[in-house]
Amino acid sequence: MEPEETQSQTTRTFRIAVKTPIRFILRKILGNYGCYKIFAYDLNLRHCAWPDLERPYRFAEIDEEDMRRPNEELIRKQAWYAGEDASGFGIYRGDFLVCIQLLWYGERYKGRDFWPLKNDEAKSVQLVTVPSERSKGLATKLKQFSANCMRERGFRRLYSRVWWNDWSSIRVNEKAGWRHIATVLQLYPLGRSRPWKLVKRKLAI
Repeated sequence: MEPEETQSQTTRTFRIAVKTPIRFILRKILGNYGCYKIFAYDLNLRHCAWPDLERPYRFAEIDEEDMRRPNEELIRKQAWYAGEDASGFGIYRGDFLVCIQLLWYGERYKGRDFWPLKNDEAKSVQLVTVPSERSKGLATKLKQFSANCMRERGFRRLYSRVWWNDWSSIRVNEKAGWRHIATVLQLYPLGRSRPWKLVKRKLAI
């Protein structure tokens, strides 16, 4: 009789041998996939106080030029998100941007068209904090700041999408007062260029 450890190893090997071709076949049939949680912030119903920042941090509205100035490379790489039909917000530490958020709407967002937007709605397409400034709550405060700014500009609702198990981004949305309203699964079966999209709504909007 085989030792228990050897039996366990044999069982694991068998399971891997079975699962590997099954996964390969499923990937070939279903193609790549994307699974996202959709969060929303209703600017008419939810009013948060303007968040505070202690020195040397400060909020600012930003544009492409601001991001391309001497900052960490991670921030400079996001500059293309700015431009027409985009609103940018950031947190500076001294003279350097350390956290940024970009929202798209109108014609700019139609090219992406992942989640339907009305004329008075916008979607957060990028939220980045430099590594040295993470775990300080900056992203949460920036989402609260940007929501208040977008309300003043006449927007009614904001959306964001988060990879289904990106727990840090999920916590940021929850702490900022955003609600998880739906989950979206995208499949690209048999090499399709346009995905099949399955939407499971959690909350009415």
